Amino acid sequence: MIRYSEQHIDEDDIFEVKEALMSDCLTQGARLELFEESITKICKAKAAVAVTSASCALYLTYLAVGINEQTLVWTTANTFTSTASMAKILGAEIDFVDIEIDSYNICPEALRNKLTTSDQSPDFLVVVHFAGRSAKMKELALICQRYDITIIEDASHALGAQYGSSMIGACKYSIATIFSFHPVKTITTGEGGCITTKDRALGKKLKLLRNHNIQNNSKVPWYKTQEKIGINGRMTELQAALGISQLRKLKVFHEKRLRLVKIYADILNEDQYVLPQFDTPDNISSWHLFIIRIRERSEIKRNLLIQNLQEQGIGANLHYYPLYRLNLYTKNKSAFPNNELYFKTALTIPLNIKISFQDHDLISQKINALFRT
Repeated sequence: MIRYSEQHIDEDDIFEVKEALMSDCLTQGARLELFEESITKICKAKAAVAVTSASCALYLTYLAVGINEQTLVWTTANTFTSTASMAKILGAEIDFVDIEIDSYNICPEALRNKLTTSDQSPDFLVVVHFAGRSAKMKELALICQRYDITIIEDASHALGAQYGSSMIGACKYSIATIFSFHPVKTITTGEGGCITTKDRALGKKLKLLRNHNIQNNSKVPWYKTQEKIGINGRMTELQAALGISQLRKLKVFHEKRLRLVKIYADILNEDQYVLPQFDTPDNISSWHLFIIRIRERSEIKRNLLIQNLQEQGIGANLHYYPLYRLNLYTKNKSAFPNNELYFKTALTIPLNIKISFQDHDLISQKINALFRT
């Protein structure tokens, strides 16, 4: 099976992990600090806090900014469950905003309309940069500024992406940005995540929270203080070593993804399906996912296409099943017409840097052939 995405591990990665494994320090060491410094430089952020997963990063961020039972959080339903569930676990009320039908990101106009018709505006808007392409942050920020809404960015898909003159992760429009280093993402640490912020005080707070929020007594360091509850969210030195090695190849990984995108763009038949938005000078995607949509609004036909591709060894998938359709949230789907259209027509096809350009060419031809049958 050609997976839609997977990790690329080479001898340099293995060497770095072995070196970490043979070192005296397996956790909370110099490699973690170097990895965080490297992320900070790439994103042009003020601080970075590496943790065990993006879900952990979301949870700690929500905890640090004070999300609780009195908080209302809005986000997109076209995302992995953690974007919403990590706020819900803290007691927050969750609601969703419809997406744009071309970018599949949260729609500024839908946000504006929802705010004018809602009794209460949210305390936080969690903006997801879906598939690696930035949402329209400038427009969203102007709306949120008017209603005093704090933005958090879920950039689990978007390490290396750029919006305007800023790297995603610089937090130009937000209080914090979350990244994922799961094996299917642009780089991997096995499992892992990170928070970047322009607020050094928030970065310091997050580092405490990932270590149970325990501090050493200033006078007697083997005595401890703990004013609030934190968790063990620490990334190991082995993970950080892999992350450092992977970051050195981030540009190479991105360049190969761009070449694979071009193959799809050149071969796939646009008469039968809608291709994703391509890069512009003001919005450069990390190309985590390659999404196409069939032009016929037919959930059955889309599902058959995914099934047929999987039977031919091509790991097509759906990203994502809308969160408002889950029993945990159960919102009226008619409130999200664009998300519903997307859900019924979209599929993810492999954008996997481990496989050859010839294989991606073959995938394109097989997809075209399925539409001719």
